[in-house]
Amino acid sequence: MKLSRYNNFIIKSGWMYAYNSLVDSSFKLPLDIGIKLKKCLDSPDITDQLPSSLIKKLTDGGFLVRDDFDELSFVKQLYKEAVESKDVFLSILPTMNCNYNCWYGYQDHVPSMLNDEAILKVKSHIDYLIEVDKITSLRIDWFGGEPLMYFAKVVKPLSEYILSKCKKAGIQFVNSTTTNAYFINKEIIRHLEDLNFELLHVTLDGCREFHNKVKFHPTIDSAFDHTLHNLNEVLKQTKKTNVLLRINYTGKNLKGDIVKEICDGIAPEYRNRVRIYFRQVWQDKETVNYQTAIRPLLKKLENNGFSVEFWSRISNFVPCYTNRQRYVTISPNGDVLKCTAHEDFQLGNLKE
Repeated sequence: MKLSRYNNFIIKSGWMYAYNSLVDSSFKLPLDIGIKLKKCLDSPDITDQLPSSLIKKLTDGGFLVRDDFDELSFVKQLYKEAVESKDVFLSILPTMNCNYNCWYGYQDHVPSMLNDEAILKVKSHIDYLIEVDKITSLRIDWFGGEPLMYFAKVVKPLSEYILSKCKKAGIQFVNSTTTNAYFINKEIIRHLEDLNFELLHVTLDGCREFHNKVKFHPTIDSAFDHTLHNLNEVLKQTKKTNVLLRINYTGKNLKGDIVKEICDGIAPEYRNRVRIYFRQVWQDKETVNYQTAIRPLLKKLENNGFSVEFWSRISNFVPCYTNRQRYVTISPNGDVLKCTAHEDFQLGNLKE
């Protein structure tokens, strides 16, 4: 047996923490025991130094591997399989327009809609993926702009078509949307589960005061309260649709009690279906200490029943979903892009 090249050992506050990043496993030991274990692991003949039961635990956790096991080749193979996977993810943009005008937004807020001609081309592309490319599953994320501006005209009819095609082919279809939640109403909520919407990805721009400065609309008093009210209604009226709540933070927008404000908007019985994570707005250059400013908020949210993300880990060995060979973004005019954030990454456009 040999040590994994992906082991990390950290000493802090009288403990030794061990983490293997390949298997994503960890344990902690009192410092004196941890130092003794590390000394044994560093010895040439590890198996002679440790009991068989401990060897098994370390092997199961990925900390020890066979002498002939090439971990780097294993990682490369997993990456290749993930990149070439026929479990396909697509982004479709019904519009580039939005009812809000966030200062950090990178899309052009221009009147646009995926028209009937473009919808037919999208359907043809879906047909190709299912019938010719023989994909094994399909996940769509409706992006924008604000995709739910055209729920009835674009999202619903296209989702119905895709759902029907996938059912006929016997492959899994999952729907999601990245939305500001402004347009969510009873009619939209009524169709979410029928159209296999498993996730709504929504952003809050800090606490109520700052969110309402970034997102405002003449028809509502508070975009912050409006967003949480609509999400609470989704959770109340569905059983399988969950919420991924992103908190965009800067050096200034976490003032006030954001935890209480979020708790006031989402009823306790639904909070386990809301996953919350924080991301700094990339245009903001102020230094924000994650341990002192963000982690305590996440802990409070967790204590109030929410699911939280303390840190993000690359899943499926793919650093970005755009690395996948079959991933594309389809814009309202039929252009095919490789990334929702960069219109200059154009691959081409959909043909008949």
